[in-house]
Amino acid sequence: MTISVNSSSIGQMVLGEMYQQVLAGEGRQTFLSLENAAAAGDRLARLNENKADLMVGCTGHMLYQLYPEKAREISEEYVARRDDPNAGDFSQLTYDEFVGALPGYLAVPDPSSAQGCSQADGTPELPQNIIPIYHKELFDREELKAITEAGRLLTTADLQEMAEEAERRGSVPEVVAEWVASQPI
Repeated sequence: MTISVNSSSIGQMVLGEMYQQVLAGEGRQTFLSLENAAAAGDRLARLNENKADLMVGCTGHMLYQLYPEKAREISEEYVARRDDPNAGDFSQLTYDEFVGALPGYLAVPDPSSAQGCSQADGTPELPQNIIPIYHKELFDREELKAITEAGRLLTTADLQEMAEEAERRGSVPEVVAEWVASQPI
């Protein structure tokens, strides 16, 4: 199984490695495909062309790739009501619209509460919950449970700390292995 990640982003490298190690723990042989400065849309195209089996993205960016009009619509309300405690759950709305826009042969688990993906120029401001996207029926029940649990356990602070520590040490796999070993996955 091939996991496509943007090699110019330490956060992407950490996330790809995290899913790789979690799946390896379930007995799945995986490989990271390092894409040079690959945008989310480019990696999504790799899924569409069967050049990769899984990619890690963020709900807002991916919604914008698949359904830009809906992303802009949600973003307008999100920005206008950001400080309103009764505004609703924009993370859930963004996720729901993203799932609805996915081609039928792709699937996702529940999103992580961790936020990732920096705001790219020209893209609408939206929640950016981390989400793996993969070919439907790729995983068995235990593998799906493991990747879902890893996403649930990951926090934005964990991701930032792992990225910083990986840069400091010069080893993404080592830092991620420590995090995975410390989690009840």
